[in-house]
Amino acid sequence: MAERFVFSDQTKSIDTIKGTTNSVALFTEAFGDMPVADVTGKIAGEFRDLLSGLPAHHGKGKSTPPIREAVAQAEEFELDTVSGKTVKNHFSRMSTLWRHLVQRDYAARNPFEGWKFDITKKIERRAWSEQELQQLLSAPWTSRVTSGRTYQEIIQTSIRLSYTSRLADDANGSFGGGSRRSALGDNTLSAEFPLNSGSAERLCFIIFYKLLHPFR
Repeated sequence: MAERFVFSDQTKSIDTIKGTTNSVALFTEAFGDMPVADVTGKIAGEFRDLLSGLPAHHGKGKSTPPIREAVAQAEEFELDTVSGKTVKNHFSRMSTLWRHLVQRDYAARNPFEGWKFDITKKIERRAWSEQELQQLLSAPWTSRVTSGRTYQEIIQTSIRLSYTSRLADDANGSFGGGSRRSALGDNTLSAEFPLNSGSAERLCFIIFYKLLHPFR
């Protein structure tokens, strides 16, 4: 149906087609290629809940886990999830498709209409406790890609950077921007970061993500 009413429509932009393809793929991944008539408000609501639980980085790597597995991982590891705006965009695309289906009597109603979304969701952050830091530093490291010594050095450097930048935040100021480069195996990460607590936490997250996914 998406092929007929969206993908083959010459008036649709490339971004619209790409976005709809992604939304339909996520829905099909979650529920299979089910008959249009079986897609009820209950199914749409479950799809909304799944989308809301997706990790923020989902779909941005070379390979991603299935939607239900990704949601479970995000919950287990307390990862940041996608914004309400992202979920709303997925529903908007699905609703546009379903309007065509309703008009042509393929569906009795549009289950993707009428939903509300929190588009002002903010990420709450907190400092790591002393116990969590000790657990992080003493945790066994079994990766064959990155040595245990390198892991320890990265953790300690990241903690010092985060601590120093928090002091800068407390003083209502910030240090100048700079380039942080980290070479992990064959991967080199380079970006510009203003030195403050928010950027330090983002830098730590990127370092940890690269350690866990060295070939992405």
